[in-house]
Amino acid sequence: MKPEGIPLGDMASRAPSSLSAAGAGPWLALLAALVAVAILHAASLGELVSVWYRSVSYNHCFLVLPVAAWLMWRDRARLAGVLLQPWLPGLAVLAVLGGIWLLGRAAAVNSLRDVAVVATFPIVVVTLLGRDFGRAMVFPLTFVLFAWPFGELLIPTFIDLTADFTVWALRLTGVPVFREGNSFVIPSGQWSVVEECSGIRYLMASASAGSVFGHLYMRSVRRRWAFFGLSVLVPIVANWLRAYLIVLLGHVSDNRLAAGVDHVIYGWVFFGLVMLGVFYVGGRMADRDAAGQPMTGGLRAVAASRTWVTAIAVVVVVGSAPMWLRTLDRQPSDAVPLVVTLPDAQGEWQPAARLTRAWVPGHPATAAFAVADYVTGDRRVSLSVALSREGGDGEKLLTFAGTSLVDYGIAEARTLSRARVRVPALGNDVHVIERQMRFEGRSLLSWEWFEVDGFVTESVGRAKVEQALSRLRGQAPVVARRTIHATYDTDVATAREALARFVESLGGAPATTTNNGGSTQ
Repeated sequence: MKPEGIPLGDMASRAPSSLSAAGAGPWLALLAALVAVAILHAASLGELVSVWYRSVSYNHCFLVLPVAAWLMWRDRARLAGVLLQPWLPGLAVLAVLGGIWLLGRAAAVNSLRDVAVVATFPIVVVTLLGRDFGRAMVFPLTFVLFAWPFGELLIPTFIDLTADFTVWALRLTGVPVFREGNSFVIPSGQWSVVEECSGIRYLMASASAGSVFGHLYMRSVRRRWAFFGLSVLVPIVANWLRAYLIVLLGHVSDNRLAAGVDHVIYGWVFFGLVMLGVFYVGGRMADRDAAGQPMTGGLRAVAASRTWVTAIAVVVVVGSAPMWLRTLDRQPSDAVPLVVTLPDAQGEWQPAARLTRAWVPGHPATAAFAVADYVTGDRRVSLSVALSREGGDGEKLLTFAGTSLVDYGIAEARTLSRARVRVPALGNDVHVIERQMRFEGRSLLSWEWFEVDGFVTESVGRAKVEQALSRLRGQAPVVARRTIHATYDTDVATAREALARFVESLGGAPATTTNNGGSTQ
């Protein structure tokens, strides 16, 4: 009877006790599969690496793969006696990741695309080398996920939380604060919480370093998770304190300190001191030495032909999603320019001249845009429509960052509050996003909603799902963002009534057309 595995590790006279003891077959198959997967996802990998390069919050991602490889080499003793054999359920996992990648590309959700690409590589390793190999190398393989720049999803929430804490702490220490959205005024000047103040870069650096520290110095799984939780929680709270202390330092020094680029330097010094404290606590929690152990036993491997057949299957499964997307990308409509048509007059509302320095909700992703004012009596409403195809890796109309209080990125327009409001004129159970804003000393009330091929919603997530489904059906969906707004003095109810009457007069959403014959209602 022929044995399933060949215990090469026990044949000291024929092979050394090292990773090469299982023969070159599994490693060559793995290398070939990884190269093929990288070629299939070359465009997505290029966009991912560009994010690492552009954003200082993700520069550390360049170190993730080298650190993961070093951790595997350091922990090679765990592979003693491991049987290298393909794990066929991994093909199903790769198919699911391919679906996630395809959904992310179709919906233009870069985070879905990136997590699918990053997770594909460790799953390919486990699929070809086996479940036992994955168990032995679970941390290095999982650590690869830190190459996913997931922090972009958290930036709006972190900005809001940092502003909330800063304002609360200032008031607690007796500093009067007038807040408008994420900007606030204190007696010594005006401050704003922007993306650089969110603390994402601190969190990403601390979480990745903390996970490695716990793996190297702690045997207990509970201690590892406790220290990882500490390395996540502390930088969040530390960033709140950093923001508060910088504003307070600027206030007490009459803006001579921490009011310019030096506040960034102070922030990094403060964060460095905090992280020294975190790793000091980690050192007290350590219960083992960091030194790796040499491998004392060899690997076993099944027949190389089985691994090569699985490698071919891996390439076919991984490649199916990019091939499907390539067929969808052949739609010629992307080259057709978009045109917005707004109504000239509707019922009691008549066109009016635009006011000078009027607020316009512009966006860099806009492919076509139109804005017009309408009046009835002493009431004025502004209507704007922006169109986009949401393709590529650039700016998009449908962005989750728009759920924050820092919308549009327009410094002179501040969002004070945001709510979800039902508007029956748009259809059954259709809502809009209502924002109370300030622009050049005036109060604005705006309603905003999205439309994708006739589907109307205020939810970015639902709009993206509809966009993905339309794209997967072979269509080229156009995303429309509609915004109406009115000014008011003190009574916001009057502005809300004006917006409701305007929508009713239009019979719902105003028509938007493209010159390729498509239309949305």
